Amino acid sequence: MLSLKDVYKQSYAPEVYTPPEPKTDLHVPPKAYYDTALRLAIMIKESGFEFDQILCPARGGVPLADFLSRVFKKPVAILVTSSYDDASCKRTKIKISEHIAMIDNTLGKKVLLVDDMSDSGATFEALLPHLQAKYPDTEFRTAVLWVKNGSSFIPNHYVQIVGKHTWIHQYFEEFSPETLKNAMAKKNAQAIWAPSAMAKL
Repeated sequence: MLSLKDVYKQSYAPEVYTPPEPKTDLHVPPKAYYDTALRLAIMIKESGFEFDQILCPARGGVPLADFLSRVFKKPVAILVTSSYDDASCKRTKIKISEHIAMIDNTLGKKVLLVDDMSDSGATFEALLPHLQAKYPDTEFRTAVLWVKNGSSFIPNHYVQIVGKHTWIHQYFEEFSPETLKNAMAKKNAQAIWAPSAMAKL
C-alpha cells in the first residue's frame, strides 16, 4: 500500500471510471480499497479543512472512518443508519438512529462526515439536514471514496466517479453467515483446530 509520506506531495483530482457496459461490477480488494482511501486522505489534507472529529454512518462508512481516524489522529463518532435491506439487497426508506455513539457529549465544531460512497445521494440528502438542524453550530464537510453518476448529492471530497449501474464489491462484503458456517466446518475437519494442537502453536 502507498504510504502517506511517499505520496503526500502528489496532487489528486477525482477520476472518472467509465463502465464498459450499462451494468457492471467493480471489485475492490483490500489494497485497492486502502490506496483509494489514502488518495482521499490526501485530498482532504490539501483542502486545508482542519476538522476535529470524524462522523460516519454504520455500516458502510465505518472502515473508511477508521482509516481516516488513524492517519489524521482524530476521534470517530458513529451514527447508525439503514437504507438497504440485507436480505433483498434493495433500497428502503432511510432510517436514522436518534443517538450518536461518541466519547464527548456533543459533536465538535468542525466535523468530517464520511461514507463509502454517494450512491443515489439519498443518504446524504437525509442525513446532512438532520445533523445541521441538530447541531447548528457545527460545520460539516463530506467525503466518500466513490460517487455514482447521477447521484443527487456530490460530496466535498471524492476520489472516483463510477457508472450509475456499477455494483461496487468491497472486500469485506464477502463475509456472511456462510463465512462462519464454512469456518466451523473446516475447524471440525482439521485436528489443528483442537485445543491441544493450538497450544503448541
